[in-house]
Amino acid sequence: LMLSVFAGLGLLRLLNELGRESDKNSLFLRHASDGLYILDAHGYLQEASESFARMLGDSRENILGKHVSVWNPEWPPAALTEAILPGFLNLKIPCTFVTTYVHRGLSVPVEASVVSFEQEGERCLYVAVRDISQRLFWEQDRNRLVAIVESSEDGMLSCDARGEVKTWNQAAANIFGLSREEALGQLFVSFFSGVAREVLAKAVDRVSEGGLVERLELSFYREQYVELRLALTLVPLPAPQQDRFGVSLCIRDVTELRASEKLLRLRSAALE
Repeated sequence: LMLSVFAGLGLLRLLNELGRESDKNSLFLRHASDGLYILDAHGYLQEASESFARMLGDSRENILGKHVSVWNPEWPPAALTEAILPGFLNLKIPCTFVTTYVHRGLSVPVEASVVSFEQEGERCLYVAVRDISQRLFWEQDRNRLVAIVESSEDGMLSCDARGEVKTWNQAAANIFGLSREEALGQLFVSFFSGVAREVLAKAVDRVSEGGLVERLELSFYREQYVELRLALTLVPLPAPQQDRFGVSLCIRDVTELRASEKLLRLRSAALE
């Protein structure tokens, strides 16, 4: 949001020069790396950058003079005349929003910043657009990863370079008996006691300082002194602008597995 505001303020400074040097501005618009274009008060394209035309899979010469509804189905002519254009033309500060341009079989999600200005006595709209297809792809990929983590039967969490819990999935909540709200911001090692806490604290320090993967098994005591055996894998996470690493932890409850192994050993010993 802040980047959009700053970009919008940059547009305002740029527009102060529009109308004074129209030839230079036209040259600038044509060759700008971002998708830029100017609409008149009726929604027709007056000027555009080559990059904007490429975004639409078309040529600049072919789209000049076309109505904005050709590539923006959300802005049909009737709606533009009655509501959209009057609102934009009276803007005092830039307005930023996300929309989808559709043209020649292409569907392009974009973030658009719009501001009005006066050129040759007429109110116009200056629009700067950025293709956000890649950003949306990574957001969807991140959402899939979040869904995987949340549905995992293993406890999965992360700590910053200070050891404070920053993420906490439902399985971790089930293992430790602490909700996400209760765990976030707490020192992870504080959930353990005695020797287990000391061993874990040293392991976290080694991972944070050296960026090494650590594996260990510890006892954790739930309410009423119920002991759980937990297998922990600690993986370093980059911590921006810090000398130490953050830590990602995968925690598996192996209490039943260890009990079964112990029972098998006892039975084997009895048979010998």
